[in-house]
Amino acid sequence: MAPLSNKLVSSIAFKAAGDVFHELILNTPRRFAEVTPAKVTSCQFSEGTQESNGSIIEVEYFLEKN
Repeated sequence: MAPLSNKLVSSIAFKAAGDVFHELILNTPRRFAEVTPAKVTSCQFSEGTQESNGSIIEVEYFLEKN
């Protein structure tokens, strides 16, 4: 697996239980952009597939200017 070049840590208010969030990321990561359209614009697999461990998901997101 290729090392990640950058790491971003952020928080998004998500009004659901932790198990709902985990299920969304684990089983339907592409729908994450649908749930948080103001912050996340798209999610796609850059390596691997949804069914394989160690897959890399590429996320495009929007950062607000302060």
